[in-house]
Amino acid sequence: MSWCLASGTFVTCSAFGPAIERMSRELPVPVLKPNEAMFREAIGRGRRIGMLATFAPSVLTMTEEFEQFVGEAGGEVGAGATLETIVVEGA
Repeated sequence: MSWCLASGTFVTCSAFGPAIERMSRELPVPVLKPNEAMFREAIGRGRRIGMLATFAPSVLTMTEEFEQFVGEAGGEVGAGATLETIVVEGA
């Protein structure tokens, strides 16, 4: 039997934020959240951010992550950025 070791892990469902954070602490490879690039780019472009969500249970953890990225951005880049989310039922 042959094993292939991963160079990193990308989790594609944002509803698992806390589990992803735990994985990133415990695994010896990079673990990326699906919304990291989205939030960083949005915060870099403006202060009023809108988000469409297709899975309502993910909104809480995604909002917490957004607030974390705003805090990390610091300075004028992310200062005062806000997020308004609309859940698209049935999407």
